[in-house]
Amino acid sequence: MNSTFYPLYSFISAIALGNTTVVTFTAPHDFTIGEVVSFRVSRQYGTVELNNQQPTVAGISEYTITVPIDSNNYTPFIASPSNPQQLAMVVPSSSGVLPSIFPPQTNLEDTFDHRPVV
Repeated sequence: MNSTFYPLYSFISAIALGNTTVVTFTAPHDFTIGEVVSFRVSRQYGTVELNNQQPTVAGISEYTITVPIDSNNYTPFIASPSNPQQLAMVVPSSSGVLPSIFPPQTNLEDTFDHRPVV
């Protein structure tokens, strides 16, 4: 399930730790490459080292984003804590710069600008 409010946010179902960090969501997300995102991970989910970090999205698939954070030494993510008080999520932080376009341009498909076409 994802938010229906703007800016959109996505609930985390898994985090693969490594030289880069791959975050899997419970539903398809609206994040784009070049978008700056922010993590909200409460202690019962583990991986608290990501909390409030604001990386730029480096890769996407329908249910995942890849961010350039070396998380090799982070605590493991717990997908189903025994007593969840809050949800683990990723929220849009700000517009980023599209990395593969010259001259550089701002990514306007993120944050408040990625509303579905009606």
